[in-house]
Amino acid sequence: MDLVTIKNNTTVFYEFLQIRESTDGLVYIAQLQGSQPVQFRRTNQDDEKFVFENAGHDFPKKITYQRQGLMLLAAIEGLQNGKKVREEFLYKRVRWNEAAN
Repeated sequence: MDLVTIKNNTTVFYEFLQIRESTDGLVYIAQLQGSQPVQFRRTNQDDEKFVFENAGHDFPKKITYQRQGLMLLAAIEGLQNGKKVREEFLYKRVRWNEAAN
């Protein structure tokens, strides 16, 4: 899945995301534009939420996806400058031609 953030008709962020089955279970793979892929192992799951973690990664160490009605809440967590940080992103599904308008 390509995750693209567009502001004022300009791409300001691009990330390629995958979830794959491995011998250890589900693996979330994130690759920012121009960087190497980083893997996060699934550590928790229920009907509404998936949690992936990589304690060895700088930031984030934890990625959570949680369904909220028709929306999807994504959260990244970890330490930045010695402080706990949590960033949240609320997504809704749109058709590609709707996103461009």
